[in-house]
Amino acid sequence: MLGHFTCRKELINEANILWKKYGSEYRILLDNYNYLLELKRALIKSGQMRKVRLDAIRKGYLKEYPIIEFLDYTSESEAMHYINMLDSREIYYIIVAIEDFAESALTQTLKAKVYDFNHQIQNRDARRSIYALDPDACKSRGKHSHHTSLSFTSGLNVSEK
Repeated sequence: MLGHFTCRKELINEANILWKKYGSEYRILLDNYNYLLELKRALIKSGQMRKVRLDAIRKGYLKEYPIIEFLDYTSESEAMHYINMLDSREIYYIIVAIEDFAESALTQTLKAKVYDFNHQIQNRDARRSIYALDPDACKSRGKHSHHTSLSFTSGLNVSEK
């Protein structure tokens, strides 16, 4: 039932590792998403971001964000105190819940949306080209002096038949 863990000490150690790895992400991910979503919404309404869809996650899906009390602790000592008060079975269930959180589609989607929203907001003033090139990077306006045109008909006299 308790997987590959043989003793309570191993469970506590694994829980500690997972708290260090996912604790801060768990605490800030949903808040970051909501903040960036509202900022993007405001920028779209004000006209500072054009031709961009809001592309929000459905509220019903957001309600599925897991509640893991162990990850809510901001200090390691408080988290370890909490986990030490639980029995082995409860610690195991917390470990499974954390692993499920880390691998869930909702978590991956939230991470992607936070990244995308942040990128869109930061780059909202960048000029766009239909060719996906920066037009200011072409200083010679497409004319390169080192290119010479070759004429394959230069030695031919068209009037001779």
